Amino acid sequence: MLRVCGKSLPFTHREPTDRFRRSPYGRGSRRRCGSHHDPAIEPFAIAVAVASTALVMLANLRGVDGVTLIAIGTAAATWLGTRKSLDIPRAAPWAAMALLAVIAVGRAPLGSHDMWAYVSYGRLVEHYHADPYHVVVARFPADPVFQLVGRVWWHTPSAYGPLLVGFAAVLSRLAGTSLVMLRLGFQVPAAVAMFACVWIAARTTRRRAVVVLIGLQPMVWISVVNGAHADVYVALGAVAAVALLRHDRVVGAAVVLGLAALVKIAALFAAPVMVAVLLGRKRVHDAARFTAGTGALMVIAWLVAPSSFFSAARATHGIISRASPWRLVVSAHLTSSATASVLGLLAAAIIIAEVARRCRDTSDLAAPIALALASYAIVAGFTLPWYAVWSMPVAAMSRRRSIAVVTALHGAILLAAYQAGPASFSGRFSGGLLTIVLPIVTVATLLVLVVSQPAPRMSRLRRVDVDASSGQLGAQLVQGGQRGFRSGAVGRRDREHECFDDDERDAVAREESGCSATAAQHRVDALGHPAARVGDQDDRHADRGRAVEKHSNVRLQSPVREHDDGIAGCDREELVGERRTGVHQRDARLPDPLAE
Repeated sequence: MLRVCGKSLPFTHREPTDRFRRSPYGRGSRRRCGSHHDPAIEPFAIAVAVASTALVMLANLRGVDGVTLIAIGTAAATWLGTRKSLDIPRAAPWAAMALLAVIAVGRAPLGSHDMWAYVSYGRLVEHYHADPYHVVVARFPADPVFQLVGRVWWHTPSAYGPLLVGFAAVLSRLAGTSLVMLRLGFQVPAAVAMFACVWIAARTTRRRAVVVLIGLQPMVWISVVNGAHADVYVALGAVAAVALLRHDRVVGAAVVLGLAALVKIAALFAAPVMVAVLLGRKRVHDAARFTAGTGALMVIAWLVAPSSFFSAARATHGIISRASPWRLVVSAHLTSSATASVLGLLAAAIIIAEVARRCRDTSDLAAPIALALASYAIVAGFTLPWYAVWSMPVAAMSRRRSIAVVTALHGAILLAAYQAGPASFSGRFSGGLLTIVLPIVTVATLLVLVVSQPAPRMSRLRRVDVDASSGQLGAQLVQGGQRGFRSGAVGRRDREHECFDDDERDAVAREESGCSATAAQHRVDALGHPAARVGDQDDRHADRGRAVEKHSNVRLQSPVREHDDGIAGCDREELVGERRTGVHQRDARLPDPLAE
């Protein structure tokens, strides 16, 4: 029996349930008791993903063999990365990534020659003292790097930002004409940037599956790291900006996104969505700070290299890539390639604007930013496999796993389209499937994701009649907390909120409260004392309700600013009321009847 406020209350002791068995690999790895789960299947899936990617890189497999291995590796990584929990050692996915990084950096680029174009632009600045935005590499055919540059870029000025050109110039000065040093000077930073993307996404979400979902994709190592593409810095800037915004570091987010745009202007596709999210949360001052921070870097870029803002559009105008959805339209002579390029850019702008409009009230910041970054890579006339990496790390941070799956599969489709060869019937069949059918399906899927994007609104101020019975009061508190917890945000003041699905929310709540189920967290504030948590424990809301007397004057108030409490878009409630005799206050150092 418990005595609360001079009254005896029945109390039944319950042993804590063990729906989840703690993994021997440490915190974060759980699996349901009673589930027929083979502990060897997850390490086997990692081995399959690593072996498929390594074989393609080591043997330079193309055609049907290369497409098949890419499909197998992508399926294994995506399946494993979308699981609710993993029973693998914490270091296993990182070790697999390190092995793939060594293989990717240890050999010359397989398909793309863009890395040598970066080197040539740097040599134009450092060795020939020419402006790479107005002078083409074909003017210096005797240069030792000239023959390694793709023919399509011989007569094309630089399509990249001044930060990348400046880095290439410094590297050209240090490495001279050593092709190995020049290659490693671009490949090693690309691998480090990829590791940084995965680390930021995994640390922000605190989900180990994110490491597998991003870090074991074949496209990441075969295309991005081995080709040393500058697009990895766009992904790094975007994922770092999202992580900083979640911690209310608006200026830092603006700076990292602006620096990414100085490498490649495509990073600015995420800027309108970030501003729209801040405005939707009534943070006008923060939106102005973000715009000013990014705009200041763009002004500097304009003063240094004004042509860099339009060089990418000029370089790709009129080019329809192999896996573009506009390829069928141009092949059918329905429109010209130049018109298709303009229409693709216009379609991407419309989709980004619609994403920004729909995301004004969303609590999932990563989802709209990932959709905005993926829109151009999916609907543009000129799109390449490494463009998919722009949105992949950010998409893995979202609660909507469908976005992460679509971005991963889109990157695999683009890579496989360039690996497929037309030498045989099977090659022509797979090539047609990858270059015509699947790109159109991907566009349709993107539109569905954009239209179905949820836009939950913050709850309004609501009052609870505490003159009712204590059991009804407890039920009202629990129902309000469940609505907030179902929104997917679990937050604290000392760390960023985490996003989980239903089972993961149960596991996290159980771990932090020590009970079998926690529906929500509430804060009780009375007479200026610090807040105390009130929650539902094992359906004991009636017992908790007895801790609040029916004569208390209590109302519910919804804080709406993430800036104040570190919780982004969580539909949470706050108890604000007068402290009266008989009201249990944990902060007043009164005994807690539920702790006995």
